[in-house]
Amino acid sequence: MQLDLIAEEYKEFRSATSYENELKELADLVYVCYQYAENMEWDLDEAMRRVHRSNMSKLGLDGKPIRRSDGKVLKGPNYAPPTLNDLVN
Repeated sequence: MQLDLIAEEYKEFRSATSYENELKELADLVYVCYQYAENMEWDLDEAMRRVHRSNMSKLGLDGKPIRRSDGKVLKGPNYAPPTLNDLVN
């Protein structure tokens, strides 16, 4: 059921018609994701810290993002994937 809630909230986020509504739906989406993690006994805050640290390692040697033509940040030479296996039961 929780995966269905996540999908439902994502759909509502995608159909938001204003920034205020987008923010509300994004918060709802994050909420059900945290609810899912809590039920799985996962430390989502710690996972987020590690993923953020990993994402920051994507920078180029000059400390700036390396971007694809559509703006997506690519993995730089010092990229380090997050280690999450110790957070999963």
